[in-house]
Amino acid sequence: MKVMVLDDCDPPPPSELAAFEARPNAILYTLEATRVVALGLIAFNILQIFVLFLWKGLSLVLLLKLALLADCILFSIFAFVIVFLATGLTFFLTRKDVIIRFAPFGRPVWHLCVPIEDIEVIEVRTYGRRYGSIYLRRYDRRRASAASTQGEKPREECGGPSAWLSLPWSWPPLIGFYGFKNYRKLVNRIIDLRTTA
Repeated sequence: MKVMVLDDCDPPPPSELAAFEARPNAILYTLEATRVVALGLIAFNILQIFVLFLWKGLSLVLLLKLALLADCILFSIFAFVIVFLATGLTFFLTRKDVIIRFAPFGRPVWHLCVPIEDIEVIEVRTYGRRYGSIYLRRYDRRRASAASTQGEKPREECGGPSAWLSLPWSWPPLIGFYGFKNYRKLVNRIIDLRTTA
């Protein structure tokens, strides 16, 4: 599983104009951000049902009903939190960074970013023609020095047939460039800025 690592950063100064700005679709963001957690929850429940069925001899139907009830309650709460998170996110691009800003109720709380010069690969996942997600893979500084990556164009990869079939992850968890319109425009601007850096 690939991990996209984001850094804490200061808000960009007002003089730094955003070359791109977008807000995610809350539903698509929630679907993508919660996918790995949902699969982990299902795997844990299967293991738990199997253990309780074998060692305690409890009814399989009862165990399935209890697991389904618990999953529905937990996942509903979890999805609600992620929808709230998605409604406060804004993605924007400056000359130096690709930034995610979380500003619930219009008050910026934190900024996470990936410096443009650190981007090695841009993976694109699509939700049809209009919406998509991007994953920014960074250079491994142990393998490549900053001088050798200067002005090098990042590779663009298609991460599979669609976002529905992929399972990438980000750090911090649940935060990423997921489910927004004009994703192709952001990819092209990152490539342009990276090659001129």
